[in-house]
Amino acid sequence: MDRDSVLAVVERHIQAELDADFDAIIATFSPDPYWKLLPQGRVFEGHAAIRYWYESVIGGLARLNGRSELLGMWSGDDAVVRRDYIEHDIPNGRCRFEVMSLIMVDADAVIAEMAYGWPDASLIALGFSA
Repeated sequence: MDRDSVLAVVERHIQAELDADFDAIIATFSPDPYWKLLPQGRVFEGHAAIRYWYESVIGGLARLNGRSELLGMWSGDDAVVRRDYIEHDIPNGRCRFEVMSLIMVDADAVIAEMAYGWPDASLIALGFSA
C-alpha cells in the first residue's frame, strides 16, 4: 500500500473512535486483528475482544471526564505511529499520560494496533486489573 492509502485507513479508524461508533471501529479491522497494550502485555484478539476493549475505554473515558489530544502522527507504507496525550479523572485526582500507538495496515484494513505507555492507574480507573 502507498502512504496515502495507509493514512486514509487510519483516519477512518480514528474518526470512528472519536465518534464512539463501535460498529465502524470494528469495520476498519481485518478479519483476524489484534490490539496489544504494552508493557502490560494485554492482547485482545479478534473482533469481539477488540470491541470489548473499545467499549470499555471509550465509555470509561467519557464517564471519567476524559480528553485526548493528538501530539503527532507519522506514516509509512504499512503503518502509522501516533503520539497522543490523554487525561481523565481517577479517585485521587487526574491521570495524565502520553501514549505511542503503532497502527499496522494491510489491504485497506487495520491488522493490528499496539499502544505503549498506558499507566496502570488509568487501567484500574477504567475497570481493568493492573
